[in-house]
Amino acid sequence: MGITLLHVTFRQYVSPSIARQVLQGYDRRYDRLVDWVTETEGSFRDDRLGEVSIADLLILPVSESADMWRSETE
Repeated sequence: MGITLLHVTFRQYVSPSIARQVLQGYDRRYDRLVDWVTETEGSFRDDRLGEVSIADLLILPVSESADMWRSETE
């Protein structure tokens, strides 16, 4: 048994629709992000997916990614 090392380079930002597709296919991450955000916010804005680095959306804990959707008034 060996170990495989994979080095990837992500585009910094992708369109909201592509980000959503990627997150839906990665461990239901999109659903978990929406659930986390809507616990404290009234809704989830898909358009914000295009404003957050795709690497952050994939790598950061869902709780940290969800903080990017918090209302500015808090």
